Amino acid sequence: MRITSVTANYHRFAGAISAAPLRFWFTLEDGRAFGVAGASDGASIILDRALDEPFSMDEAGEVLLVDVTQSVLLSGSDEPLEDIRFLDWSSQHVGVRLGCRDGSVIYIWNADDELKWGDENALHQSWPDRTRPSVGDGVGL
Repeated sequence: MRITSVTANYHRFAGAISAAPLRFWFTLEDGRAFGVAGASDGASIILDRALDEPFSMDEAGEVLLVDVTQSVLLSGSDEPLEDIRFLDWSSQHVGVRLGCRDGSVIYIWNADDELKWGDENALHQSWPDRTRPSVGDGVGL
């Protein structure tokens, strides 16, 4: 299964777009899709199935939809996914690991209430002085 697009919700306030997305939405070539959002505890994630449509929060800014396919798919390839697994830390699902058939991996994780993404080096930088998350169970879509 290939990822055909990755879309994210971002918050824009006073003309500036937040550095971290509010949630991601992954669309797969077979029509399935899944979302990843940070939970309110600031550490764990929620797998959901919906992005917010763009909306205004008046003086608090607005929520936007942004195509982030090229920045999330690190290699720029359309290599098929082999598996999707949870990242577990301290008995919580803190992210997901997207394993590609060619051996490349994309991680999406919640770091102090901000969604981050990247390769294994980027993931490990979020846990420099503590136990890092481990790859857990598969995610059923």
